[in-house]
Amino acid sequence: MIHFISGLPRSGSTLLASILNQNPDFYADIISPLGPVVSAIRSAFSPGNETHIMWTDAQRHAVIEAVFDAFYEKHLDKVIFDTHRRWCADASLIAKVFPDSKIICCVREPTHVVDSFERLFRKNPLVASVMIQSDVQATVYERVAILLQPTGVVGYALNALHDAFYGPERARLLLIEYTLLARKPRETMFRLHEWLGLKQFEYDFNNIKQVPGTTEFDRVLGAPGLHVLQPKVTLEPRTAVLPPDLIVRMPKAFWRVNESVTQKL
Repeated sequence: MIHFISGLPRSGSTLLASILNQNPDFYADIISPLGPVVSAIRSAFSPGNETHIMWTDAQRHAVIEAVFDAFYEKHLDKVIFDTHRRWCADASLIAKVFPDSKIICCVREPTHVVDSFERLFRKNPLVASVMIQSDVQATVYERVAILLQPTGVVGYALNALHDAFYGPERARLLLIEYTLLARKPRETMFRLHEWLGLKQFEYDFNNIKQVPGTTEFDRVLGAPGLHVLQPKVTLEPRTAVLPPDLIVRMPKAFWRVNESVTQKL
């Protein structure tokens, strides 16, 4: 069985993966490479490729399934949670190929997401992250603009979440607010298990382990500490570092506008 973790960056997906991995029946990671791989496969299936007429829908379906089976070969006896920001944009594909799967969307106030990135950049002043196009001359204004552009780390994730939230597959979405996961982890995980129809498990929220590979992954991105977790689940106090004029221009938490069309914990 496979489910998907998507949503916004800096919103608890790494923490959620670490918690889920305490369960011996589950497997999760900070990110998988299957998002872009599936996109490349779909391109090969499409009219832009002259051989696309050689594929039937059944074959397309089988190839995508086979890629997931091959990648998770060592974990097929477990419930798999595959993480990537683009799964919200691919909600219809997921419904087609994995009709029993759900998409867990980790969300957070967009202002807090952007502010969290800015705090991270300021902690690493000797390097410029690829997430801001390695622009060493950028000010906070340029950095925020890069993050929020349609292809930016935050902008793309927000657009993908909009896509899924207002699309035909929104019933398979579960939005988990970062603040709720941090403040009430036991209740949040109980409801998550309940929603997925999985046996409950007693997690240790005072013994959070780093997900393997995070240090090297963060180094490659030029963002040391991006996926570092505290040993205990807690909501730490925070003071914004964004200028006030940027804060007032930040996107809003649109999923709270009409709570009747979302499933919230």
